[in-house]
Amino acid sequence: MSKPNKNFSSGLTNSKVMVNKTQLLQDYKIRLKNAVRSAGENIQGLMNAVKVPTDDTPITYKNHTQAGRVANYVTAKNEVLTRSMLIVKACEELLALNNDVKSYTILRDFKVVNEAIHANNVNYRNNIGLTTQKYETYRSTTATISAEIDKEIQENFYRLT
Repeated sequence: MSKPNKNFSSGLTNSKVMVNKTQLLQDYKIRLKNAVRSAGENIQGLMNAVKVPTDDTPITYKNHTQAGRVANYVTAKNEVLTRSMLIVKACEELLALNNDVKSYTILRDFKVVNEAIHANNVNYRNNIGLTTQKYETYRSTTATISAEIDKEIQENFYRLT
């Protein structure tokens, strides 16, 4: 089996990174939809389970005896507990997704931030270099002018005395 050349492998790696990135983002989107849908459905089910039947509402159970009421109470209680646990589970999934997205953005953004810092550092050093060159040019120009002025002063004023 031959090794692929470096140009091909780097292009393949970049496309793999892009595919993995899009797949990861799609996975995050699906996880978000599923967790929100699960929490919403369970909240609706919880609200339906905690409704107290009144005389006006149709009763879904036929036993109006004490045992029937206890059975309905236990069933409603278990449904409320189950739905509450499912809501907590959906919220935990949302927190895990939030942490995954944070770590994804931090890991991905550090490269951009580091590149920006490096580019600004290079730009700063270039500006310092240009400013230093300008300063040296101005300094040498002023030194030359000052030397010429001193020379003229010596020639004109010291000659008179």
